[in-house]
Amino acid sequence: MSLKYQRIRQRDQKLPWLLKQLTRAFSSITLAVILLLLIVCYGIIGSVPLGMLAQTVLIGLTILIPLFIACMGAWRAGRKQWLIGLAMLGLGIAIAGMGVFMTRRLIMAIDWFDHYHTTVIYRLRYFEMTELEFFSWWPMQLLLGFFVLNMIWATIRRIEFKFVNIGVLSVHTGIVILAIGSMFYGQAKQEGDTILWRDDQPLSGPVNTFYDAVTPALFFTVGDAKLSIPLPNLPRYNDYDPQTNALNLKLHQVKGFKERFGDKLRVTIPGFLAYAKLQTAWLNDPLTAPNPALQVQLLTGENGPSVTSKTLVANSAMDASLQGNNWKVQYLLGLTEKQIDQLKESANKQQTNISRFYLIQPDPTKPAFVLLICLPGREVMQVPLTDDRFPVATFQKHSLWVQIIRYLPNARQTFIPVPVLKSKRISKEEGTYLNALLPVDLAMDLPDGKTWQRRIWLSHMRYPEPGIANDENRPITVDIPTIGKVDLCFSRQQRPLPFSMTLGDFAMIPYPGSHMPRDFYSEITLHYPDNTTYTDVARLNNPMMSGRIKISQTGWDPGDSSNPQNDVHDENGRYLFQQRYVILGIGNNVGIHIIFIGACLIVLGIPWAFYIKPALLRRTKRKIQQQRKDTELSETS
Repeated sequence: MSLKYQRIRQRDQKLPWLLKQLTRAFSSITLAVILLLLIVCYGIIGSVPLGMLAQTVLIGLTILIPLFIACMGAWRAGRKQWLIGLAMLGLGIAIAGMGVFMTRRLIMAIDWFDHYHTTVIYRLRYFEMTELEFFSWWPMQLLLGFFVLNMIWATIRRIEFKFVNIGVLSVHTGIVILAIGSMFYGQAKQEGDTILWRDDQPLSGPVNTFYDAVTPALFFTVGDAKLSIPLPNLPRYNDYDPQTNALNLKLHQVKGFKERFGDKLRVTIPGFLAYAKLQTAWLNDPLTAPNPALQVQLLTGENGPSVTSKTLVANSAMDASLQGNNWKVQYLLGLTEKQIDQLKESANKQQTNISRFYLIQPDPTKPAFVLLICLPGREVMQVPLTDDRFPVATFQKHSLWVQIIRYLPNARQTFIPVPVLKSKRISKEEGTYLNALLPVDLAMDLPDGKTWQRRIWLSHMRYPEPGIANDENRPITVDIPTIGKVDLCFSRQQRPLPFSMTLGDFAMIPYPGSHMPRDFYSEITLHYPDNTTYTDVARLNNPMMSGRIKISQTGWDPGDSSNPQNDVHDENGRYLFQQRYVILGIGNNVGIHIIFIGACLIVLGIPWAFYIKPALLRRTKRKIQQQRKDTELSETS
């Protein structure tokens, strides 16, 4: 031992108790800094919301910086005067406490922290991907690759390849294999689901594709021909205003589009709404057939005006009238004088408490209207409706005014998107496209030099099949000049399977006395290209395997529980209004075996490194000590 080292050791032994505690505190602060950096790195890879990450960093720095400076000063000053060191440490603690209080006030005053309180990095604009996509992103794969290279280099340079170190070598090798397996899994993983219809249903038949769980797609159907265009660049979590053409995805430039529709049709996605609903509306389209409509507004109220508005369409049974608690407005088209007189006589005979108002347009080609006012207990009044706003009635304390906002001679029904407030959204459905709305702009160059244009809004269909469509989620049919009727559907990308599937038997086993499923299974037959078949059963929590492809039982058609006939069976015991199809999850297990091997090596190597290696080293040490004793005895003898 050198003389300099002995002096340093003697000096450290004479340090007061305070300096020893400061040394321990300094080590603890260093450990806290390392943990803070780990939290930052964890947030960078997308697992911590940005608002919480920023709060953690600010509060952590507010605590650590004063304590670090105070500990450094106290450690230096405490060698000569430990009271000054203690005072500096106390001052650092006080400053850290005040800093935390001020930082919390600052965080509460800035809206950014509240806005991004639950937003992770992969939900930001220009990122917008699922967790699996994010961790499979090339920067993340590059970082993981650098980690693997660093682990291999450190293992070769720092660990001797001998029997006693087999535990550490196994752990390092397992970590490397697990990381490589994870990289392979993230790149090659595919997951989705599909529908198999029962053999007695019109849509039954072999299925050789499934719908991807991640990538959306737009389907164009003309007759029996279908064109699918994947949309991998479509956002997930953020809205993009279609009025400013924020996205401008030009689908007519995709390969295969011109072969199907020619070079005169242009299809563009101008924007995107991540979570919204469609509301029906009417607009005037001169290119459509005559369909008169009135956009009216009714003002009523006792203590203040109450405004009710609607577009009344004479040729629509659902939209021809507007009704309140004690009033009703109806739009009638093409009534003759005789029919108007008959309506007046009928209204005079009726004894009701409802005020009824008839907006009559005798000539469908002219915007001239007659108003019939039918108030309870009064004779029917007929007046010409010439002004935009007309005082219909004033009785008791109520006043009613009718106002025609707009006349639409060629009314066409359309839909208006309305974003859903974040407080009313279902968090687990965000980013899944289930509640997304997709605007699609269609433009067609006509032979006469004019341009036909149309914007439609598509709601997402999980399965683009006619048997699954409903009023809200359904394909939209557009009559495109020179092409004809085209069905557009916003759904998911179809991927091929190496076989086709057909559904045999299906059964749902409920709990006794209820309709809750205890188990359900599907008998599935796989048809391979070499004309061989394989039949097996996919049960709940017990998937069916075909090579690397896993087929799991995900769900089935529950029917309409509000329908009294939902449980009706036929003579063979099969349901007529439910269980018409089953939903099968499709996925591949790529890289799972590599990850499993890496995990096994880690599990086997850790006990060796912590228990067997120390025992072997102790055994070797005892042997060496015994050999020294034997050598000393032999030399003395």
